[in-house]
Amino acid sequence: MAFSRLVIVMLLIHAAGVLGAEVRSSIIGGGDAGKGRWPQMAFLKAITADGVHKWLCGATILNSEWVLTAAHCWDKHPNPDIHRSMVWVGTHELKKASARYHGILHFIPHSEYKALNTGFQNDIALIKLKKKVRFNGLVKTVTLPGPDDIIPPSSECWIAGWGNIGANSKSCMASSTHCEATYQSHQTAYRQHIEMLN
Repeated sequence: MAFSRLVIVMLLIHAAGVLGAEVRSSIIGGGDAGKGRWPQMAFLKAITADGVHKWLCGATILNSEWVLTAAHCWDKHPNPDIHRSMVWVGTHELKKASARYHGILHFIPHSEYKALNTGFQNDIALIKLKKKVRFNGLVKTVTLPGPDDIIPPSSECWIAGWGNIGANSKSCMASSTHCEATYQSHQTAYRQHIEMLN
C-alpha cells in the first residue's frame, strides 16, 4: 500500500509539473537517493537542432516503449530537435556514463496543455522511445494506481527527482535525490499555491 501511495504521488507530481520539471540547482531538504532506489526514474535531455540550447527534465518509465514527463519540457525553447534529444534510464549520477540512452520517436503533450503566466495547465506528456527499454534491477516500470486506490490527506510519501543536494555544488547535473513529504488534498495544495502567488 505504501508503494502504491508513492506511485500515485509521483503521478500527481508529474501532473503538477514538479517531477517532470527542469532540474534545479539544489533540492531543498533532499538527500542522495542511492543507486537503484528509484528504478522507474528516467531523465530527459532536450537539445535544439543547432545544439546551442539544452535543458533537462525528469521522467518516469511507464513501460518498455513509453515514458511520462511534463509537457513544458518540450516547449521551453523553440525547436527542440527530436533526433538530438534523448531519454536516459538506469542511471543514478548524470555525470557518469552509467545510463542507457534512448532516442525519441514521438513527444506527445496533453491535447489541452497550456502555458499560462501563473503556471501550466495539463502539464503532462508522453514520450515514445525509438527502441524498447530493457529492464533489470536498475530499470523498472512505475506501478500505476488502480481505480480504487485512495490516498488520504496527511499520508507520508516520497518525492524523487534530479538535482544537487549540496548548496555549494557547481553543476546542475547530479544524482537522483529524494525527500519525504506529506500528501495533501488537491484543494489544500491549490490553496497553498494561490497563497504563494499573492
